[in-house]
Amino acid sequence: MAFWKLLIYFFVNLALASPGSARVQKYVLKGQEINVLPSISGKPDSIVWVRVPGGIDVVWFNTEIGKEVNPAYRNRVTLDENSAELKIKNATYEDSGDYDLKLRINEEDLRFEYTIVIMDKVAKPSISCVMTDANNATLVCSASSKHPHLLVFNWSSGGNEYEHSGPNLTINLSQFDDRVYYCNVSNPLSNATATFSAKECYLGYASDGQKNIDADKSSVPLIVGLIAPIAVIIISLIYKFRKKLKAHFQNQKAEMICSGPSSPEEEELLGRRMSDLLKVQRYNVKYPNALWLLDSCDKLMPFGITIHGCIDGVSHRILWLQAVNTYADPIVIADYFIKAVTQIEGAPQRLRANPRMENKYIRDMQHFLRRNQKDQYGGEQSYIDSTTNEQRESWLPIPCEHNVNNWTNVFLALREDGDFTESDLDKKLIQFCFLKPIQDELNVLLRDWNSQLRRGATKRGKLRCVTQKDIEDCKKLFIQKGHKPPNEPVHQHCRRLMTVKGWNEPVDVDKALELYTKFKNEMPVKTFS
Repeated sequence: MAFWKLLIYFFVNLALASPGSARVQKYVLKGQEINVLPSISGKPDSIVWVRVPGGIDVVWFNTEIGKEVNPAYRNRVTLDENSAELKIKNATYEDSGDYDLKLRINEEDLRFEYTIVIMDKVAKPSISCVMTDANNATLVCSASSKHPHLLVFNWSSGGNEYEHSGPNLTINLSQFDDRVYYCNVSNPLSNATATFSAKECYLGYASDGQKNIDADKSSVPLIVGLIAPIAVIIISLIYKFRKKLKAHFQNQKAEMICSGPSSPEEEELLGRRMSDLLKVQRYNVKYPNALWLLDSCDKLMPFGITIHGCIDGVSHRILWLQAVNTYADPIVIADYFIKAVTQIEGAPQRLRANPRMENKYIRDMQHFLRRNQKDQYGGEQSYIDSTTNEQRESWLPIPCEHNVNNWTNVFLALREDGDFTESDLDKKLIQFCFLKPIQDELNVLLRDWNSQLRRGATKRGKLRCVTQKDIEDCKKLFIQKGHKPPNEPVHQHCRRLMTVKGWNEPVDVDKALELYTKFKNEMPVKTFS
């Protein structure tokens, strides 16, 4: 008896501790406004509305950094920072799905779960009559809908409602029967009614001018016979076109990497081409999160900066893009990985990376997160060292090439003018002045890229769910055990000089260039020799 009391106590407390454990369903008409208001007490310190599966943030708010909206929802989303109420204008069918709300109020984490269903008003129903014999017939009520499982059919006649609910109603007939039947079709938000006179069953036609359902069925074989050969021809043409298109993309790869986009239209085209290039390469995977590909772009390395990134090999969703100093700390790179795992609440089936020192902790973390998997990619089999030609394997230059070329031109101009001598001081000044503006541009590039992915790119696929304990254990084992580098004296001196001079943080590359020039004039090399 004590065991059962303990078990009941456990489940009651679990339910009370999880206010969002039961997913609340809300229905919204297409074109109207989605309005979701959670029941909370107190003002939130942080708010995150997440589209699941996939972990796509719709809108997020933090008292320290403010509010930010996913570009895909820009100009449609409104967030009330006091109540966490979410509003999405002009609802579309694509807005249907599961939404999670994650809150922090007075250092307490809360989670609410909702399912949003976008639907149309019920279309005008129609009623057909199928004669089963001379004195009996079945009335068939139908209404087109994207959510037929939500339709409810109610029949009535002469002021009396039938207990039977469903699209079909069996009736008795006589030759002079003039009874009128009503079929009311409803969904959770609207309803519509059709009428039918029993004597129309003898005419062989349905209400609203439709022919008897038996006559409709007789035309089906003819339609199928006409459509089938046309479909075969279309599929054959599509297959041939796709083969030619793949060959074309392979031939154009070198040209694409060398020339950056000069307009938004060219940038969008470059994104589509990059997507097709990854699709036809050597990775034999079919599902999202079956393989993540790590890469780095070293074109800025002579100036003290490296770009590090990770992309899903199937959906082509970029997990992160980060600008770091040339001497990339493995702990910093590992932190990017664990943040991505935390955000989407899972680890990939496999991870592929170059055998560089900065990737050593990521390798160990992937082994740890997949240690209990019983499939062929468990444990050490979940990580792949890329031993082939790095340039051929590299994907990162394609989305970043245009931006990298711009930054490189700025740094080369500094070198030609004698303002960059490749000394350690000059490289540290470049890092201090340019890392943040470069990272801001990478953040915009990542969001724009992911917002243009085709539908289904955020499916979980082969994602392996991880617990919060797994994540914390990972941090303790592989991140916190390392020692972070000490504060850079050049950067400390730059901070003090900015305070004394009243200089502002650079907001773009042009402002960073101005700040770099000021530092060069104020900081002789002997200061740090």
